[in-house]
Amino acid sequence: ARRAPRRRAGWMGASDSAPIPAASLTAALIADGEAVGTADVAAAAVSGARGGVRFMRVSDLCVSALASEDGARARGGGERELADVIGAEARGGVMCVHAYPLRGRRRRYCPLRVVFGSAADAEHWAAEVNARLPTTRPRSVLVLVNPASGSGGALRTYRRAVAPLLARAGVRARLVETTHAGHAFEVARAFGVERGPGGEEGGEEDVVCVVSGDGLLHEVINGLAARPDHCARAREAVPLAVVPGGSGNAVAMSLLDGAGVGCTPTNAAFALARGHTVPADLMLVSQGRRQQAAAAAAAMSQRPPLRAVLSSTWGLISDVDIESETLRWMGGVRLTLYGLWRILRLRTYSGRVYFLPKEGEEVGKGQGAVACGRPSGAQGAGTAHAATSSELSDMEAGFSGGNADGAWRVVEGPLLFVWVKNTQWDAEDVKPAPRARLADGCVDLLYMRAPVSRWRLLRLFLQLESGSHVGKPGVHYVKCRRVVLEAGAPSTRLGGHVNVDGELLTAASDETRASQGYGWDYGEDAPVDIGVEPKAATLVAPERFRG
Repeated sequence: ARRAPRRRAGWMGASDSAPIPAASLTAALIADGEAVGTADVAAAAVSGARGGVRFMRVSDLCVSALASEDGARARGGGERELADVIGAEARGGVMCVHAYPLRGRRRRYCPLRVVFGSAADAEHWAAEVNARLPTTRPRSVLVLVNPASGSGGALRTYRRAVAPLLARAGVRARLVETTHAGHAFEVARAFGVERGPGGEEGGEEDVVCVVSGDGLLHEVINGLAARPDHCARAREAVPLAVVPGGSGNAVAMSLLDGAGVGCTPTNAAFALARGHTVPADLMLVSQGRRQQAAAAAAAMSQRPPLRAVLSSTWGLISDVDIESETLRWMGGVRLTLYGLWRILRLRTYSGRVYFLPKEGEEVGKGQGAVACGRPSGAQGAGTAHAATSSELSDMEAGFSGGNADGAWRVVEGPLLFVWVKNTQWDAEDVKPAPRARLADGCVDLLYMRAPVSRWRLLRLFLQLESGSHVGKPGVHYVKCRRVVLEAGAPSTRLGGHVNVDGELLTAASDETRASQGYGWDYGEDAPVDIGVEPKAATLVAPERFRG
């Protein structure tokens, strides 16, 4: 028997591998199939490409086409684990199983192609493969791409890594390139949860995917929350997928590293095609005043709270993130270089941080925190593990002072930074919160008080990649249910940025606040209140995700 002729590149993939005949099924394989269970295995004789009899085997674990007696073999072997498969299709009597096996921490395209004697056989076995894939697979995806994200390569990432994979999986993709700040917010706000009957063409997509950094996901989450029919289901009902395409990629890193795989576009797109989802907490960020006059209260009511999935920072960390925007062309290395510069030109900050520790969380005397009055906007927060609906309403009203509740703690300045985290990672090489979990009903608070030597700060930055900074002298780490920040003045004329998901919320400088921020006030009399909305979002994650 001769080998099947080499085919040109096309729907089957690369041209450097030829389809193989379906191979004979040995007695040992039949016995193995019986051991797995006949209900889980499809194994039968099919007509070969040149007469005779061939066999195929498809189980809930793998797709097999063993070597035939003449020695013909598939490129990369004749078996693919079903956990690595995103779909199968048949054309002209040839079946192609689209698989992305894991090699180390990266998935690479390695298809399995089998030649049949008839188109009907090929279609039958392609259907056998597809019937065993997860039922959570999306049928259509809305893809939002920021062409300017990171170093400007997000659109190229989509075209090279994401679009081909989705096409092989049979997933329809509608691409929207964002053209201005807030564009993704507008698209998400108009996104309809209800689909047409049967999910026909013209109905809304099953998943919203962003190919960018973390800022675009922040816009989408807040756009969904701003829908006219505002309710928790508007966010929970729409799974959100993230493909790394920016300079930070913290959310993508947290999801992929939690499954033990690398933060690559192909790994993220593979998870999207498989459709596995996990619940995730959101941070609810609002603002109030200590002395609220009627006019001030009316103004605050017109400013809706923000939702955040990543973090909120103030001080050194936020200054590095915001002020290094002029170096965005450098990619992720901008944060490292500017961080070193800011350590050399160190600022300190007055102000204070109130926080409500998680039940059972120990707060040692060495952390510089003392018991204090409970912020009056936090009524009921001392008894619930995560924010209740009534507590969330209180948070939207804003923090406005304190009363007696010994569960709350306060830290007075001078401070170097305050870092409130919802995910483990803050960039692909920065892991500030190794104890964070996506749906634990808490935020992770890190802070550092002055004075601290520059050498100790430099060591802290070097330890952030591995998370080994936790427990080191001067680094305070507390799991909290609520954090209230009263941001004071920086020690220099510049700085004092409050950052939410990489976006500037407010700043000490009137000029910066007016031109770049969300228009929120800055100062100790305008506290920033950070709470938790438990399991308020649904994120696409690898099936092996733990965390």
